[in-house]
Amino acid sequence: MEGMDLLHEMIRQDDFFVKIDLKDAYLTVPIHHGHRKYFQIRWADILYQFRCLPFGLASAPWIFTKLLKPVITFLRKQGLRSIIYLDDILILNASEKGAGQEYQLAISVLEICGFLINLEKSVGVLSQVMEYLGLIIDSRSLSLGLRREKIVEIRDLCLAMLRRESVSLREIAKILGNLVWAVKAIPFAQAHYRGIQMQYIEGCKTFGNSLQSTVSLDSKSKQDLVWWATNGIRSNGKPMSATEPDLIIYSDASLSGWGAVFNEVSTRGPWTLADQKRHINELELLAALNALKAFTSRLRNSTIRLMLDNFTAVHYINKSGGTKSPALSAITAEIVAWCEERTFSIRAVHLPGILNFLADRQSRMQHETSDWKLQESTFQQNMALWDRKIDLFAANWNRQLDLFVSWKPQPEATAVDAFTLSWNELPGYAFPPFNLIFKCLSKIRKDKAELVLVAPVWQAQPWWPTIMELACQPPRIIRSSKELLRDPLGNPHPLLARGSLLLAAWMLSGVASKTKDFRTKWSSFLWEQTVKPHQLLTRAPGTVGSVEFLTDLHKEGKAYRSINVFRSMLSSTLDRIDGFDVGKHPLIVKLMKGIFHFNPPQPKYNGFWDVGVVLSYLESLGPNESLELKLLSSKFIFSLTKLNPDSNLCSVLCLERYIHVTKPFRNGSSPHTLALSVVSPHAPVGASSIGRWIKGVLSDAGVDTTIYSAHSTSGASASKAVNIGRLIESILRTGGWASKCVFSKHYSRPISTETFGSRIISETQQ
Repeated sequence: MEGMDLLHEMIRQDDFFVKIDLKDAYLTVPIHHGHRKYFQIRWADILYQFRCLPFGLASAPWIFTKLLKPVITFLRKQGLRSIIYLDDILILNASEKGAGQEYQLAISVLEICGFLINLEKSVGVLSQVMEYLGLIIDSRSLSLGLRREKIVEIRDLCLAMLRRESVSLREIAKILGNLVWAVKAIPFAQAHYRGIQMQYIEGCKTFGNSLQSTVSLDSKSKQDLVWWATNGIRSNGKPMSATEPDLIIYSDASLSGWGAVFNEVSTRGPWTLADQKRHINELELLAALNALKAFTSRLRNSTIRLMLDNFTAVHYINKSGGTKSPALSAITAEIVAWCEERTFSIRAVHLPGILNFLADRQSRMQHETSDWKLQESTFQQNMALWDRKIDLFAANWNRQLDLFVSWKPQPEATAVDAFTLSWNELPGYAFPPFNLIFKCLSKIRKDKAELVLVAPVWQAQPWWPTIMELACQPPRIIRSSKELLRDPLGNPHPLLARGSLLLAAWMLSGVASKTKDFRTKWSSFLWEQTVKPHQLLTRAPGTVGSVEFLTDLHKEGKAYRSINVFRSMLSSTLDRIDGFDVGKHPLIVKLMKGIFHFNPPQPKYNGFWDVGVVLSYLESLGPNESLELKLLSSKFIFSLTKLNPDSNLCSVLCLERYIHVTKPFRNGSSPHTLALSVVSPHAPVGASSIGRWIKGVLSDAGVDTTIYSAHSTSGASASKAVNIGRLIESILRTGGWASKCVFSKHYSRPISTETFGSRIISETQQ
């Protein structure tokens, strides 16, 4: 029986259409008198028999089509391009005039043969857009679509079904009929009724084909209904003609791996242990999916042809799933989702295995001997120290990060060939094949990049001095175990099995200043003087080593708080000892207590400068109107706490003058910023600039700023308040101190009666 499939081959660009509908088609076909007894029905105890071809007879469509065939044959001999589907006839012609003439010819021939023409449903008006069998045919765009009313009807059916807790199998069958027909006009629609279809099939098996039985929709069915309700109108319109593909991709699968070829570029990958247990049909579909992901991740709006040597895989891709295997349908759904997201038109074609030798060879190759996966827990421990975003040397099976760069095209790879990228601003992690380590180090130096590199501790290798030169943080020795490195089959690295491989994670930098600074500091802090900067201690120090290290810091005169920082560093970088974090080990705890008592934390200042001396200096500067901006800025910052309108130290008067002087410098970017720079362009200043102004005032007033910083103003003012009899509670409340103990310990100090200048004079006189 002819239909829409024939239309795909027959239609041409910009064809004109006419349509003929036959009236009472079956009723115009009489039944032989001797055969009418076979077409009887009983109704109200009366026996009836059909005199013409009845509706509902299974063979009736076939009979009518055969009966009409000679008439259509005659018309086609006259050159009519036509499609017949029971009583609906579509005529196509490249010219408007020709279509009209053929319409008249067809009607006259049919009437002569005794058929009745339904003029109400027939369309003799020439058009390039025609509704036929419920679909809108457009020869201008060579596409099929649905009437808007039909799409709205399908949407309403889906929404109504979603609102119900249970539906009958008959209702599911009804909506399936609508969806199956709509598939011809909506791209990717065929993949979005498989869930409903599978539930209908399972329901019929469970309830013995009783369509009155009700079921609750499962999650997959609901997802399909939601897709139709939201995408039907938006996606209406599907191309009919198969265009030449933009890409032809060959893929194949074996029990050990998959392979793919495109434009003489090949790629491959191993199966995981879980995938190796799959059926070969599933592996073929997975190979096709991996090939698509490897070669089309950056493409959009493309036509793709997949060449496969497996009939089942070809069928499932072209049909967007099936009813026999949920596992195959699930993989096909991933393929469709990939194509739908990128607006790909995809078709699979069967290729005999003997001709698919390139992809087949890739699928059967042994995995690279340099391809290993680092234990995930070990990787995560290192990433806790160094936050990285992209894995520069990985395949899909052994990547450690969501973003990764592969050597050859790989599924979901961000890019191909890390050496073609700039590493300068790339927060990269690399565990390259060992023979590429030197090339990686050269790339780091060339791009001035920062990279976390995992490499073996092989001090005899030519690249060892270079890796030490590029180190900008202490390397982390990775504890060896049989689980540390695995191949795709789960086998351990042979060197680990013999205990002859030690790995280290390095933070490397191509910026010379960073690496030099690291070597200068850490060679003296952590290593003995006999250890050269290009050597590395590859064994953890253990408890004794940690105690000696902290003791040496104490002997060097470092304060308790500084030693405590190094203690935290040991805890974060070294493995636990005897079940304790290094910093919490009983021996370390005892040592730190001893250091604390031997050299307890001391306040920063033993005494404070006299506030009165500084205020006298500020008052001696004279009226605010006579001060230049630089001096006025320093005075205003320092005198914010002084309120006396009769004095040159009044902060309000000083502030008013400061705002007046700086008004011309305030623009739209800093209208609400109080303190501005004293030099053009007079940008807002931060805490460091204000601190320099305060220290400048202290220095000009004779205070020794080699001892006292800007922060000392808090303690100096508080100590002055105590000396003149202010209540402690008032001082604590004003300064925000938690308790009297904190204030007296850190801020209440004796006030120096000497100025820096007087001290210099007295020393000179001596």
